[in-house]
Amino acid sequence: MNSGGEEELYRFGPMGISIANARPGLFVVTQQNNTEVILTNRRLHGQRRLPSFTSLFGRGEKIAFDIPVSEIVSVEPVDFLANRAVLVRYRTPGREKEVSVIGAPLYHGQIDRLAEILATLTIPSGTGG
Repeated sequence: MNSGGEEELYRFGPMGISIANARPGLFVVTQQNNTEVILTNRRLHGQRRLPSFTSLFGRGEKIAFDIPVSEIVSVEPVDFLANRAVLVRYRTPGREKEVSVIGAPLYHGQIDRLAEILATLTIPSGTGG
């Protein structure tokens, strides 16, 4: 991921991490324990890590999400039941989308750190003191 000045800032998962394409909720479909989250200075990226036998069928890895930092609209910490999440809203051509990175109770630290780093990367310009 070091192409053109891209620098990895944080990486965690897949154990204890769930991904949803919506705000965390009871009836929201999630992918659990199969996505590694990678944050660089240019993008937030989710790489699905499927069981090794799936590579026999050409399905070993898949991109869950790939969000340019420049397109992130908001970063919102969310507590849901015993889990902690970061809800990221971002622009795509034609509309806004969202993805939640959800951490099980033992993984709250990773979620907090992700939110902290994302907040520093996505501070709107001109808001400094």
